[in-house]
Formats: sequence, structure tokens, C-alpha cells
Amino acid sequence: MAGREPAESMNIMKKIISGILPLTIGFLVTGCTSHHRTMVVTTEPVTTQTTRTVVVTEEPPPVQTEIEGSAPSEGHVWIQGYWSNINGHWVWASGHWELRPRVNAIWVPGHWDKNPEGKGWIWTAGHWE
Repeated sequence: MAGREPAESMNIMKKIISGILPLTIGFLVTGCTSHHRTMVVTTEPVTTQTTRTVVVTEEPPPVQTEIEGSAPSEGHVWIQGYWSNINGHWVWASGHWELRPRVNAIWVPGHWDKNPEGKGWIWTAGHWE
């Protein structure tokens, strides 16, 4: 009987390993698959402009107060944050410092205006003049 205990123990270990090992590998493999979004990091934020007219039916929330901090250089201008409506949800796009495209360029902030037709709000994108 004493000779069987190591054999039985090995048998139990094989069953445990054969049951746990596939689960462990399965968890590791599914955890390693790429389900993360690629994050792009730039040293300077990019101001995007839309060429389409954005109209929403819900009034945008009040503009958030932001702390500007110090400009990275004298050539940088603070671009105030704004509300963007994405799939019917208001999302705040934070303000950032942006380098002027030319010496005397002036930033005209984007803004939401009531639609003159009385149907919601229209976004006018910010731009350099």
C-alpha cells in the first residue's frame, strides 16, 4: 500500500495540472490579446477643425473653469476647453497651450450659438486669424 501512495499522488497531480493548466493558459492568452486602444501622445495638442455643421438639440453645459498654468514659451497661446457633443453625450475637451502658427496670429475660440432657425444649438469651431 505504501507503494501506491506516490502513484496516487502523481495521478491526482496530473489531474489537477491537466485541469488547471488549460484554464491558466486560457486566462493568460485572453489577457494578452490586444483589446486596448492605441494611445497617441504628442508634445503639442492638435486643434482640430470640423468642416461639417454640428447642430444639437440640447443646450451645452456651462463652460468649465480651467487652470491655465504657465505658458511653455512666449509663442504659446491658451486654447480654452469646450463642450463637444459625441453620440448625444456632452464631453469636455480640455484646454491646452498651443504654439502660434505665426507671430501675430490670434486665436478665436470655438463656441455654441442658438440656431437662428430655433432648432437647437450650432457649433462654430475655434480658429486662428
